Amino acid sequence: MSDFASAIDAVKPAFRRLVEMDPFRLDEVPSPVPDAQPGVYLLSESGRSLYVGRTRDVRGRLSDHRSPALTRATLAVKMARIAANRPPTYTPGNSARHLYSHDPTFRTRFDEARARICAMEVRWVDETDDVRQALLEIYAAVDLDTILREGPEAGRVGGYNSFRTS
Repeated sequence: MSDFASAIDAVKPAFRRLVEMDPFRLDEVPSPVPDAQPGVYLLSESGRSLYVGRTRDVRGRLSDHRSPALTRATLAVKMARIAANRPPTYTPGNSARHLYSHDPTFRTRFDEARARICAMEVRWVDETDDVRQALLEIYAAVDLDTILREGPEAGRVGGYNSFRTS
């Protein structure tokens, strides 16, 4: 129990460091994030927090968000699905790859989402412990209201974090 309590105690100071960091643009080169640094990152736009993520390689993950590859740019895929009203299903005709190839609306929304993400502000904090990373991601998503709302408000209220399982 004391390990969990100490992990919880570490969340608030790490959260403060995250939100108090001077932001940089996602498309800035060189990135101020060192190579292969694990941690939690925050994407925001015009001062509005939109997404909190965690990873073993912050710099690599931020690069993935800018990628044209659908399998790497998962946030852009999520944003495009919402904007194009193409919710994920387990049918082959609704895969991101199929939609990008056959649905001009989805393709346009994906490209717009990638451009939007590239212009977002980023903050990050290093965190090597997997448990503290997970707790910080959830804490930040709840506190900053980046939780994805379902239905017609998706992407307009809250943000793009979802902790829903299939």
